[in-house]
Amino acid sequence: TPELARNTSFGVVLAEPAWAPNFNVSIDYYKIKIDDVISNLTAADIVNYCFLGVLPQACNSFNLNNQNGQNFINVQSFNFASIETDGLDIEASYSWPEIFGTSGTFTMRGLATHIYEYVTDNGLPGTIRSDTAGVNTGNTPDWKVLAIQTYGTDKYTVQIQERWISDGVLGNQYI
Repeated sequence: TPELARNTSFGVVLAEPAWAPNFNVSIDYYKIKIDDVISNLTAADIVNYCFLGVLPQACNSFNLNNQNGQNFINVQSFNFASIETDGLDIEASYSWPEIFGTSGTFTMRGLATHIYEYVTDNGLPGTIRSDTAGVNTGNTPDWKVLAIQTYGTDKYTVQIQERWISDGVLGNQYI
């Protein structure tokens, strides 16, 4: 079946206030829920769920003791129950025109994302929902930050960029 998503978001933008000219900041909160997510189980999960009796129909999708050929595990897409995530996106920048009496402009810009939760529910009986927010083995660390410093004139531009990813855990399922 097709995926069905609901998204709620709201934010605030502050652009060049009188007390801080050349300063801009944007803060956005988001909450997303997707039902009937099209995804797939890992090969290890298919074998484990077969032997645990959680997904007996998966037992026909692999052969790990094939005497006549290659061993295989057939990984196919199906509809997960849901994925829910919420978090915060922040962007800020400040520019200094003609800094130190030069004709160029120096700009500092930062982008940050904070993930509060990233809950996956495959909907299979006997399995539990998994919250991977803060797990650094995927793409859901607590914080991701990108900082960019730029100095530019009419003739050239120099830019330095840094990335920072927060510390985290290998898996929340072990807590």
